[in-house]
Amino acid sequence: EEDEVGNPIVPDGQLTDGFSFSTPQELAQHIAEDPKFVRCIAMKTLTYGLGRAPQVTDWPYLEDIEADFVASDHRFSDLVRSIVLSEPFRTRRGEEESP
Repeated sequence: EEDEVGNPIVPDGQLTDGFSFSTPQELAQHIAEDPKFVRCIAMKTLTYGLGRAPQVTDWPYLEDIEADFVASDHRFSDLVRSIVLSEPFRTRRGEEESP
C-alpha cells in the first residue's frame, strides 16, 4: 500500500495507447499480450545470447522463438531454451582471435 518512504502506491493508470488498468495484474496481462512486447523480449534475449544483433538470416528463427515463447505462456526459461536450441545460437562463432 505504501513505498519504502511512506508514499501511497497508486495501482491504476492509463497508458499512452489509451489502455486503462486498475491493478498491476491487468497491466502485466496487457503488456504480455502485446505482440511488440513478445518481439522485443525475444530479440533482446537473442541478441544477448548471440553476442550480436540479429541479422536478416536470423529472422525466420526469431519468428519461431517468438511463437514458442507465446505457446509457453511467456515462460522466460522456455524462451532461453528456444534460443539455445536455435540454429543461430548453435552455430555461433566466437570472437576472432587477435594475432
